[in-house]
Amino acid sequence: MTNNSSKFMLEHKVIRLIQALLKKELSAIEKYLSSPNVCSNDECARLFFLICKFLPDMDSPKLTKERLFAKLFGKQPYNDGKMRKLMTQLTQAIEQYLMETELKQSEELKTKLLARALSERDNYKLFYEAVQSRLRTLDNGVDRGRNYFRESYELSDLLYYHPGSVKLVKKREYQQRAIDDLERYFTLVMLQNEANDVVVNRVINTDGSKSGYIRVVMQTAETPSFAAFNAIKLFRHLVGLLQSKSEEDLDELRRTAFDTFPQLSLFEQDFATNLLRNYAVPFTNRGSMEHARFTFDLYKLELERGLYANSLSSGAFMNIVSVGLLVDEIDWVHYFIENFDKCLPEDERLNTLHYCKGFWHYRKGVKSNDIDAFYNAIQIFNLIPTKAGVNYELRVRSTLLRVHFELFERDKETLDELLNKVRNFERHLRGNTQYAETIRSGYTNFLRFYKSLIRVSKTSPINQATVAKFLKKLSQDGSDIYLKNWMLEKAKELVVSDQTLG
Repeated sequence: MTNNSSKFMLEHKVIRLIQALLKKELSAIEKYLSSPNVCSNDECARLFFLICKFLPDMDSPKLTKERLFAKLFGKQPYNDGKMRKLMTQLTQAIEQYLMETELKQSEELKTKLLARALSERDNYKLFYEAVQSRLRTLDNGVDRGRNYFRESYELSDLLYYHPGSVKLVKKREYQQRAIDDLERYFTLVMLQNEANDVVVNRVINTDGSKSGYIRVVMQTAETPSFAAFNAIKLFRHLVGLLQSKSEEDLDELRRTAFDTFPQLSLFEQDFATNLLRNYAVPFTNRGSMEHARFTFDLYKLELERGLYANSLSSGAFMNIVSVGLLVDEIDWVHYFIENFDKCLPEDERLNTLHYCKGFWHYRKGVKSNDIDAFYNAIQIFNLIPTKAGVNYELRVRSTLLRVHFELFERDKETLDELLNKVRNFERHLRGNTQYAETIRSGYTNFLRFYKSLIRVSKTSPINQATVAKFLKKLSQDGSDIYLKNWMLEKAKELVVSDQTLG
C-alpha cells in the first residue's frame, strides 16, 4: 500500500479504461464479465466491481493492488504475478465487450467482416448479395457525408477487385463508382482540414505550410458533380467564409447549415457548428451583438442535441460562458457552470472553472454594481497560474483589465496601478512567440486604446470633446481590436454619466 503502488494503479490501462466508460455501461459490463464464456473465474467480475467503487477520480490511496488482492483472496499471501495477470485479463475482457458492442451497433462493420469472410469462400453470389444489400441501404439513407463516401468507395472497390466480378462492363461500373466516391471523400476531408487549419492559424503560429493542391480541391468542389452534394457545398462555403472573413446573411447561413445537418454524421455536424462559431467570433469581438447571439444559439443547439453529454474541451466551455454572459444570459450561464463541470478534462478542470466563475462574478458585478463581486472575480482569477498556457493567459489578462477598470471607475484603484498592469500585458505579448500575429496585433490595439480610455475617464469634469474624439478614433479604426465593443460602451457611458450629473 505504498505511494508507488497507488501510482502504478492510476497508470495501469485497466484503470484508465474503466474511467473512460460511460455510467450506463458499468452494470452491463459487470453482467458481461460474469459470463463463464468471458472469464474463466469470478474474480474478474469482482475485481471490476471493486475498482468501480473508486470512480470517478480513482485517486484514493486505498486503490492499490495489495488491498484489492486482499478483498479478492482473503488471507492468501499477496501474489503480484497473479494480481497483474488478473488485471490484464480484466483489461482484455472490457476491450472485448467494447468491440462486441460496437459490432452490434455498426452495420458497416458487420458488412465489412461478412464480405471479407465470404470473399474467401467459393460462393461469389453470397458475397455479391451482401455487398449490394449494404450499398442499397447506403443509397436509400440520408447520409451523404464523409462516412457515406468512404464506405461506398470501399464496397465498390471490393466488388471491382473480387475475381468473381468477371463481366467487364460491371467491373468498370464498380471501378467508376469507387473512384468517384473516393474523390468526393478526399475532397470533403481536405475541405474540413483546410477549414480547421484556418481556425488554428488565427490563434497560434504554425509552420505556415500549405498543401499545394488545396486550390485545386476548392475548384473541384465547385464543379457540378461535387457541388451537388450538400456536405461538400457547405464545407466549401465555410472555407471561403473563414478565409475571406466577409460578412454573411446569418439567417441564410443558419438555414443552409441546418438543411445539411441531417445528411452528416454527429461528428461532422459538431465540426460544422464549430466552424460556424469560429466564423462568427471575430465579428463578435468587433462588437456585433447579432453574431454574438448567433454564436450563443449554436452552443445551445449543441447542448440540446447532447453533443457535449460526456466531454467538453476547456476552450469550448470558456467560450460558452463568455458568449452567454456577453448576451446577458447570466442565470443560464450559472446553471451551465454548475451542471456541466464534470464534462471538462480532469487536468484542465480547475483552471477552466476558476476562469468561468471569475468571469461570472465580474459580469454580476457590472449588472448589480456590486464591488464585492469584482473583488471575488479577482480573487478567483488569481488562482490560475501565470503560465497556464495559451488557452488561459490572454483570456485572464484581458478580463482582469476589465475588472480593474470597474474598480478604477469607482475610485478603488489608481491610474498608475492600471498602467502598470497594461505594461505587464504588453511585455507578455512581446515575449510570447506562440501567438499568431493577428492575435498579437488585436490585443496590442486593445491595450493602446485601453490606456487612452482610462485617461479619458479620469478627467474631472469629463471632457466631452476628448471623449468624442476617442469614440470617433476607435469607431473608425479598421484594424482588429479586441474588446472594441466593450471600450465603445464604456466611453459612451462616460457621456451619459456626465450628462446625468449636469
